[in-house]
Amino acid sequence: MQNKGLIKVFAILFGLVCIYQLSFTFIASSAESKAEEFAERQVSADVENYPVIRDQVQERYLDSIGNETVIAGITYNDAKEKELNKGLDLKGGINVILQISIQDILRSLANDSQNPAFNQALAEANEAQKDSQDDYLDLFFDAFNDIDDARLASPDIFANKSLSEQVNFEMTNQEVEPIIRERVNESITSAFEVLRKRIDKFGVSQPNIQRLGNSGRILVELPGARDINRVQSLLQSTAQLEFWFVHKSNDFGNFLQNADRVIAETLRTEQPQETEVDTTVADTTGQDTDDEIEALLASAEDTAAAQTPGNNPLLELMVAPGVQGSPVLAVFQTNDTARVKEYLNMGQVRSLMPRELRYTEFAWGVPEGNTVELYAIKKDRDGTPPLTGDVITDAQQTFDPVGRIAVSMQMNGKGAKIWEDMTGQAYNEQGNIAIVLDNTVYSAPGVTTGPIGGGRSEITGDFDITEGQDLANVLRAGKLPATANIIQSEVVGPSLGQESIDSGINSFMIALVFVLIWMIFYYGKAGIFADIALAVNILFIFGILAGLGAVLTLPGIAGIVLTIGMSVDANVLIFERIKEELAKGKAQKDAIRDGFNNALSSILDANITTGLTALILLILGSGPIKGFATTLLIGIATSLFTAIFITRLFIDGYGKKGKYLAFSTSGTKKLFTNLNIDFLGKKKVSYMVSGVLILVCVGSLLINGLNEGVDFVGGRTYTVRFADNVNPTNVQDDLTAVFGSAEAKTFGPNNQLKITTKYKVEDEGEDVDTEIQEMMYGALQPYLPQDLTFEEFTIGSKEREIGIMQSMKVGPTIADDIKNDSFWAILGSLIVVFLYILLRFRKWQFSLGAVAAVIHDVILVLGIFSLFYNVMPFSMEINQAFIAAILTVIGYSLNDTVVVFDRIREFVNEHTSWPLDRTVNAALNSTISRTLNTSLTTIIVLLAIFIFGGESLRGFMFAMIIGIIVGTYSSLFIATPVMFDTVKKKEQLEKKKKVEAA
Repeated sequence: MQNKGLIKVFAILFGLVCIYQLSFTFIASSAESKAEEFAERQVSADVENYPVIRDQVQERYLDSIGNETVIAGITYNDAKEKELNKGLDLKGGINVILQISIQDILRSLANDSQNPAFNQALAEANEAQKDSQDDYLDLFFDAFNDIDDARLASPDIFANKSLSEQVNFEMTNQEVEPIIRERVNESITSAFEVLRKRIDKFGVSQPNIQRLGNSGRILVELPGARDINRVQSLLQSTAQLEFWFVHKSNDFGNFLQNADRVIAETLRTEQPQETEVDTTVADTTGQDTDDEIEALLASAEDTAAAQTPGNNPLLELMVAPGVQGSPVLAVFQTNDTARVKEYLNMGQVRSLMPRELRYTEFAWGVPEGNTVELYAIKKDRDGTPPLTGDVITDAQQTFDPVGRIAVSMQMNGKGAKIWEDMTGQAYNEQGNIAIVLDNTVYSAPGVTTGPIGGGRSEITGDFDITEGQDLANVLRAGKLPATANIIQSEVVGPSLGQESIDSGINSFMIALVFVLIWMIFYYGKAGIFADIALAVNILFIFGILAGLGAVLTLPGIAGIVLTIGMSVDANVLIFERIKEELAKGKAQKDAIRDGFNNALSSILDANITTGLTALILLILGSGPIKGFATTLLIGIATSLFTAIFITRLFIDGYGKKGKYLAFSTSGTKKLFTNLNIDFLGKKKVSYMVSGVLILVCVGSLLINGLNEGVDFVGGRTYTVRFADNVNPTNVQDDLTAVFGSAEAKTFGPNNQLKITTKYKVEDEGEDVDTEIQEMMYGALQPYLPQDLTFEEFTIGSKEREIGIMQSMKVGPTIADDIKNDSFWAILGSLIVVFLYILLRFRKWQFSLGAVAAVIHDVILVLGIFSLFYNVMPFSMEINQAFIAAILTVIGYSLNDTVVVFDRIREFVNEHTSWPLDRTVNAALNSTISRTLNTSLTTIIVLLAIFIFGGESLRGFMFAMIIGIIVGTYSSLFIATPVMFDTVKKKEQLEKKKKVEAA
């Protein structure tokens, strides 16, 4: 092998890089384990609500050591940012897809028009969207254009004052449409910005938010989020923009100094019990709402070292006092905001304020680095702002006359009048007006030029262009009337996430141990070298995942475990070819060289076809399925490198200087040698067997159908765990009496059910979700402990072993989209693979044989799921995970078929005098050892996941096990015979033409 030294250096350096990337995960995990032990020592299990308190203590501990060096200059905070991300199914949390209401945006742009044509088009678009894959805006325009004499540029639709600079009365519908599309897109972008800023305040690690195309859908993933209902409420609430007068620092005089004294006296008089734990949760933004979010998500930012206040509990937290005449009272550390807010809201402190300040509300500004400014909002008894964001019609980032970055905003007539009054009052009193979004003060400018008329104003401040653009987005978002409905959600409780980690690790280790032992048993010392390459392969996979910041999910672990089985295939191909070369009498040095060279084509073809299906899955899949595809693609790449290069580094030296390496053991030396099976002679039998099976499967699909999950039909599904074993039939009857239709099936242990209902599947909103959970809680009362409250039953911040462990909701519209994407994923994979095989083998007969085998495999897998979904003791739903299994089966079946076809092509070139049937049979017999070895290894690996990998993976793994079995069968008895028959038929036609021509 050439460049051996370079490959060694690369492998060592890359291995060190992977170890470095994974070291962050080990450092973070070690620190978190210590924090967990510390929390368990500090908080006894006898304390009420101890899991929540332990979480808070654990977070404070981690915060206290966050910036301490652990090793080589790496702190816990550094390690946490770079650790291997865990998905929701491993960590718990929430995954939602929000649909921004395009209808609401259109109504807002039209000033809530009552035009009959406009409202008729909206109603028709709403109805059409239920059965269409088109965007809502396209459906609206189509419906509107179908109405006679309907004009978008009508003065009571879009040719209004708000859009007067862009839309005029003379425009046609075609001219107005792109303007409306742009404004709708701007509104969605604004909503996205508001959501992103909110999520940044949640305090969860590795949050993810992204727009899904131009459909108005936004994906939000919050690993580790605990109180799901409140998170959902906050995600769906419209941004609240308000304008308030603010106090200046000199209005409060010595208030902060007096407050500090009172706080110190109050704290000294308190005598906490030994078992009490300070459960204060820090707020990274300081708003009341955000205080609740932080407590809710157990993301405390207080430090353990600062739990005991000194003689100046408030002033010692102050970074800097406010400047005289400034609206800023003081500056504090961001992670002290919750404690400062708690101090300032103490009754004894509030009583220090004079009567005219009694309704003052303290609010935080936008954090700048690690500090944040404190403001005092002027409020009255009603707490109603003088002006809200409803009046803002537009906002843009601009520049003022002297070149400073500014934000200009435009208000409607009503807002313009109020704004003129407010600015006039602020000018006369030399005061400031605070622009507040979601209780955060974004700016508190003074008024220096007198009352501002016309509703147009400009905000200047110490911000850059990006911050100016963000502020403009915030202002526009403030007036956005669009609602954000959750059309798909998946919620995983933390207990179930830990169980998934345990089951995933168990299946991984069992599969790994089996493969390591099997390779040594079958190939002896060469198997040890293959095992070393496999270990390097696993290191590379996890290192790359950590380095890329990819998210590891339970299907991702399944992808890695499957990669273990598939990585064996490359080594098996190489070793079998080397054994063949040795059997021809070649010297070992030459046999090793030729074995690697001859196996390379099969290895590349097999892995490329599998990689193509994984790539389609990555593009069209979503959520955990992307995790599966990502690990599979990475695994394919690393498997190729380790098998082709790492394994060869170990065995390339044999055959030189008398060194000899056996590629078998005494028990496997003559296994599968000198086989002479007439595969083509059995093609009629295989056609008949497969024909009967296909007829049975198709009949079952037509009669029984498939057990489609909520992914495809819409609805809500809950994984509910009980204290004792329950009868699913009785539970289903009780739920049906409440919901009208419901399904309950045992999911894993006998005390756990998967409950599905389509009750109010068309309705959206938090209220509907809560209503359904309350109805389910009532129906399940006979099976639940009497002291279990509704809050404990639902997924919350408390670690529980009873109640809802996981939930999922899919709206009917997105269910249609998922079903449509799945169809195109399967069809696309077939087309891509057909074209690849045609390109590689230059004959359409090979492509036809491969595609015929794949279609055969897919029909059989679907048929088996149709026949047995009511029989098997585990879930056999057709969902996105099942589609991933089907695509993987397609890839594996093609892997097998391509290896066989590659050997047939080789034999055809070598044995030109042989008849085709003899050549094909000889090629098939020569691959039996590899085919059975790889298939058996992969099936055992899949069985390990099926048995030990957790209930959520059983249906997924069962589909793959069936797929591997039928895929192995079809590569020998379907793909090859179809290819052979079509080639022979073509030869006969050509021979007939020659005879006729003669």
